[in-house]
Amino acid sequence: MTVEELRRELHTRAGEADVWLVYLADRFAELEGERAALVLVQAFFTRGEAYSLAEGVRQRRPWQHYYVFRLVADVMWVEGDAPRPAEYETAFGRARDALEAEVTPARLARVLVK
Repeated sequence: MTVEELRRELHTRAGEADVWLVYLADRFAELEGERAALVLVQAFFTRGEAYSLAEGVRQRRPWQHYYVFRLVADVMWVEGDAPRPAEYETAFGRARDALEAEVTPARLARVLVK
């Protein structure tokens, strides 16, 4: 999806929508006792799709840890390029405390599944 397509999609959703972000934790950083480095894998407009992806992959590859975050995306934010923090939802794999994630509109558009 492009940023323009994301903007149009948000317009069809009254200008804003919740988006669920699925992150993969950098396992090597965790093993070394460092703060988890998160890699954005995919994003969805529904919580169920995000949880399904994270849980499904975790069952097939239990050594990988996935985390789901929620973000409120709106048209005004998408028109800029500033990162926006996402709210931690849950972990699939080993739970972590105080995880933080943020995403730019362009990055969100690249991984968002419509």
